[in-house]
Amino acid sequence: MEPFERQATIDPMRDLVTDPVGTVKQTAKKVRRKKSKYGRELSKQLKLANKQARTRSGKLRKGMTPAKILKKAHRATKRRFR
Repeated sequence: MEPFERQATIDPMRDLVTDPVGTVKQTAKKVRRKKSKYGRELSKQLKLANKQARTRSGKLRKGMTPAKILKKAHRATKRRFR
């Protein structure tokens, strides 16, 4: 059997092995949105606020909560854009 003939007989069988029922559809990857200027700045401010709100061991300081940290970061970001 020639290589071309062998390939011709194997190709239909490969299709059966990959998806015998034909139920799997190829889906395109979702396109990511471009990061906004506000989002980039918020990320920087959040890192800064988080660093200030934690002790050396990594615990939150007394009276600080994750919500307060995020609130401070949003406020700082808004101030930067005035």
